[in-house]
Amino acid sequence: MASSYSSSVTVSKVGSKFVQHYYEVLQRQPELAHRFYTASSSIIRVDGESTQSASDISQIQTLVESLHVRETEIKTVNSVGSWSGGITVVVSGSVKSDSFSGRRKFVQTFSLALVQPFSHAIVMNDIFHYVSEEDLSGVIYEKDVTDIFNIKRNDSETVEDFTSRFTKESSQIPQASDDIKISAFIYGVCNDQLVKNLKLNYPKTFKDMIHQVRGFLKGEKACALLKDAETQKPACATRPKKRKRNRGSRRAASFRGSRRNTFSPYHPMRQDHSSQIMDGTTLRTNDFQEGPLVVTLQCPVVVSFDVRDMAIGG
Repeated sequence: MASSYSSSVTVSKVGSKFVQHYYEVLQRQPELAHRFYTASSSIIRVDGESTQSASDISQIQTLVESLHVRETEIKTVNSVGSWSGGITVVVSGSVKSDSFSGRRKFVQTFSLALVQPFSHAIVMNDIFHYVSEEDLSGVIYEKDVTDIFNIKRNDSETVEDFTSRFTKESSQIPQASDDIKISAFIYGVCNDQLVKNLKLNYPKTFKDMIHQVRGFLKGEKACALLKDAETQKPACATRPKKRKRNRGSRRAASFRGSRRNTFSPYHPMRQDHSSQIMDGTTLRTNDFQEGPLVVTLQCPVVVSFDVRDMAIGG
């Protein structure tokens, strides 16, 4: 069906705006609610086995005011385009009334005709139905295919529990194909890693997707058990690191250890004239001979000085 709405006006927006305005007037100014209708309008009120109808303005006004609405709570609003640019709006919720105590659930359906250019809507047909628990017992209401995208995982719900709930609730929407079920599951599961896996290996059927999800859950449980085992494992004694041998340091140590003097051992019968240097090495000459003193080490190092410049004590 061709739509006559502009891009800025949608069926959903028009339906929601109408519902908000209608129930506000019905609750606060019920004597003005009949202005939503025309002489061509008709309404029906259903309460159990009782059914009332009206087809002119005066009767409509009387029937609308007889609801004695004090408070309304809207649960859902669904709108769809109808013939000749009209809109059908289905509302569900609960109402408080002076006619009874407590709250009662209801479903109301409007058939709207829009006055161009969408300045206001006229109610052509209106069906108001009180819904009781007895009415719902044993009755299965078929859901719309788009309702499957409202199945989403709660914050406190595990992926496994959500998978079971999604399988059960999606089975109540027989018109939903496997492709729609897979897309709705990916949209509602709220698990980034699982969504990534499903997109990388997109399942061909809904059954194939459930098989992949179960495999993913088994892998998650295995990883969790392995992680717990690692955290409970006693800490092993760390082996000390092997010291890296430095060949240059070994050579230096060898060099330092080789710096031992090769002087003749001290002879007690000879006069000893000795001098000390900073590291405690004794430098000596025998028989006090004048001339340069030469000390020979194992390494090719020569230390020399003149003993005439030294004050040697006997």
